Amino acid sequence: MLCREIASARDSLESRVRVFMTLIMRSLYVRTADEAIRGYEDSAVINRLTCDRHADRTKVERFLSMVTYASEVCRKNPFGVPMISNWSRVTAAVPDVCERLPNAVGEDQRWDSTT
Repeated sequence: MLCREIASARDSLESRVRVFMTLIMRSLYVRTADEAIRGYEDSAVINRLTCDRHADRTKVERFLSMVTYASEVCRKNPFGVPMISNWSRVTAAVPDVCERLPNAVGEDQRWDSTT
């Protein structure tokens, strides 16, 4: 019985620490982003360019919400998210990928969406 209580307390503490660290990281990210946006805005003013601070801040908030959503999905089901293949697996599946890739990029750059 005591072991279960200790395990439960440990899990609760770990959960609280995880939430606290998440809040700290979110706060740090937003503060850093705000400082960067402020710097970009100052540079724009000096160079007589326009800067949409609201649009930039909206992008920061959107990115943060997407990262939060993705981390929640991973937390709920860590093995359900497929891993991105490393280049070893890619070259094993497609041996000449390194030769084909530059051509594919060139074709992609020449592609005209209006045709």
